[in-house]
Amino acid sequence: AGLERKARIVSEGDRVRRAAQPAHGPTLSPLETQLLAQFAAWGMEPARPKEVAAATAATLKLGDAQIKPMLDRLLAARRLVKVKPDLYVHADVIDQLRTRLVAFLEAHKTIDAQQWKELTGASRKYTIPLAEFFDGEKLTLRVGDLRRKR
Repeated sequence: AGLERKARIVSEGDRVRRAAQPAHGPTLSPLETQLLAQFAAWGMEPARPKEVAAATAATLKLGDAQIKPMLDRLLAARRLVKVKPDLYVHADVIDQLRTRLVAFLEAHKTIDAQQWKELTGASRKYTIPLAEFFDGEKLTLRVGDLRRKR
């Protein structure tokens, strides 16, 4: 923490680098870029990792064995967010949802399950894990059936 305050190091999540060293993300392959675009298109309701190969069979022609390493690289590049073990969402989708959630909570103080469903535009299959994700990020706090900003 002291080195970070003195601007000698920069921490980025679970990674640390010298402040003078440029931040380098992994270079994505063309297939990874296409897979990332597919996750962006899926928005709040992406295919589960086990379903990705079948869901992208017509366009990407990826096998199940190729999916996991690609997802890991996209996570390492911070282009995907692991909401739960079997739910990955495009980082930009999460950022946009976070912005809308904060604006909603600033205006209304709390959000219930139905309002959350309307805000996300997703089914309960996805809204509950997304709500729990923001609880885990310490952005929201569940109080009974409501969530409020921490």
